[in-house]
Amino acid sequence: MECARQPLGLGYEIKARDILRGSGFWRSHEDERNKIREIFLTAPKKYSGISFVSIINKKALKKQYSTPADPYLLCLEFIFERLQMFLFDTDDYGIIIYDQNKTLENTLHDTAISLVREGSLLIYFSKILNELVIKHFKIDRIVEFSLGRSENSIGLQIADFFSTMTYAYVKEGKPSSCIWWEKLESSLYKKDGKLLGFGYKEFP
Repeated sequence: MECARQPLGLGYEIKARDILRGSGFWRSHEDERNKIREIFLTAPKKYSGISFVSIINKKALKKQYSTPADPYLLCLEFIFERLQMFLFDTDDYGIIIYDQNKTLENTLHDTAISLVREGSLLIYFSKILNELVIKHFKIDRIVEFSLGRSENSIGLQIADFFSTMTYAYVKEGKPSSCIWWEKLESSLYKKDGKLLGFGYKEFP
């Protein structure tokens, strides 16, 4: 079977979940499947990019909080925070393009506007002060944000691969030996060698 050439990112998308499951065409094309996964997971690092992922444990969130925040919007907030920290550290400015979601489109825009105007609310317990600290985290390095369609954006497709493969890695119990996670992790932002809280955020 010969696969027709398609203009990737110009109306055509390779679904990360299809690669993960090995469904459809990929069921009988394991070599091609692995090569595609390799290309998408190594692209950011190969082209001098930096990646960020945030994970929300929905079950733990509902168990820990009586009125839990929307996990979708919470993930968006965490990504804004991670990108802000990176842009501040590198003295740069950036934009965010997130995948189109017709159901949440207005909510996503409202959340993004609120984050840029007011910052995010940080609540944590300080062991040094021995008290609960509440403060706003200023987000002033992200100058623009908009929705995009993944079939028209290779960047959004790469983001889909990162989120899908991270989800699979966490769901499988974070196996100590996982070549795909190692490739993904190598492009995540690290500050002073630290990954957790910078390029990777897991909550709660």
